[in-house]
Amino acid sequence: MFAANTYRIRIATEQDIDALHRLADRNSARPLEGHALIGEIDGEVSAALSLTDGRVVADSSPRAGHLVANLRARATSAWPYSPSSSLSDRLLQGLPAWYRATALQSNAAAGEDVERERELIQA
Repeated sequence: MFAANTYRIRIATEQDIDALHRLADRNSARPLEGHALIGEIDGEVSAALSLTDGRVVADSSPRAGHLVANLRARATSAWPYSPSSSLSDRLLQGLPAWYRATALQSNAAAGEDVERERELIQA
C-alpha cells in the first residue's frame, strides 16, 4: 500500500514546461504537448501524462511505475468532466446529413438557435 502523500499529482502549468522538457530529455522522448498531468516524487517531476493523447513520459525508477498507474487513473476519472458537446449535438452527429438538415428546419420553426447546429452539419 502507498500513502496518499507518496506523490503529488497536478495539472501542468506554463511554469512546468522546462521540467517537462527535462523529463523528456532524460527519457529520449518527445516532450508532451497540450494539457498534461504531472506526478512528483519528493518534489521532483518523475512522470507526466498527456491529457490530449494519453502519452506518458516517466523516469525509470521503480516508484515511477506506480505513479504512472495513478496518473492514468486520475486522467481517466477527469476525462468525463472535460468540455464536450451537448447531448443533442452528439445525437445529431449520429444522424445522416439529410436528416440533420430536416431537424434544423424544424428547430428553426420552433425558434431555437440554429447557427450552432449548422456548423455541425458543415463539419
